[in-house]
Amino acid sequence: MELSVVVYAALGGILPTLVWVWFWNKEDSKHPEPKQLIVAAFLVGMVAVAAVIPLQKMATVFLSGTAMVVAWAAIEEVMNFFWLTLPCFRTKLTTSQSTHLFT
Repeated sequence: MELSVVVYAALGGILPTLVWVWFWNKEDSKHPEPKQLIVAAFLVGMVAVAAVIPLQKMATVFLSGTAMVVAWAAIEEVMNFFWLTLPCFRTKLTTSQSTHLFT
């Protein structure tokens, strides 16, 4: 794999993430979420990306072109949603209680 492909992939993954963090921190400035929860959410997202690679490889067997890229994105976002909401459905925590989860 060429270095330019790796650099573009890294920028394509990191820059949108930084934009989202900036946007949500700006929007949520009056009542910010605990930093530990934000970090945990991004770490879970990183783990989810690694977990979906086998599913994305399966999608390449059945799809190609734009449909394959859309399937990859859909698989990744559904997995992120699942991994991030699973703890929320298992427990009913308030924001003040959840700050102690990651400390």
